[in-house]
Amino acid sequence: QKHLLALLDEIETNFKEIIRLEPGEKQKAQEVVMERVKKALELIGAKGSPDFDTRLREEAAFWVERRDFEEERVRFGNHIARFRELIASGQPAIGRQLEFSHHELLREINTLGNKAQSTSLSKHVVEIKALIERLKEQLANVE
Repeated sequence: QKHLLALLDEIETNFKEIIRLEPGEKQKAQEVVMERVKKALELIGAKGSPDFDTRLREEAAFWVERRDFEEERVRFGNHIARFRELIASGQPAIGRQLEFSHHELLREINTLGNKAQSTSLSKHVVEIKALIERLKEQLANVE
């Protein structure tokens, strides 16, 4: 139990850094999209047709949203909280529930990592993945 909680503490420390870096990541994503839109407009030499403008706005919104990982961040935090609740409950036979929470943590951090573009954010994602793997090894000992 102590070892699992220590691993969760390390995961949360890295996760807090991801949260701290998130606003900059969003800003960077918006800047990249705006630059691409600007280049696209330069290529056609004018604003284009109303249909083109609408489609361009839709594409820009899609790409900004695609790089947003708020949902994954919220779900990841919820799974950490659930993991802690299960450990604290003292219930017998919680191993399967902990394994499920482990899988969900891994799934969310993988998705978040796929959306993140900065190396500083990726560094924390990789560290969290390594810690989750250590968590999995410890769960093999839990009934």
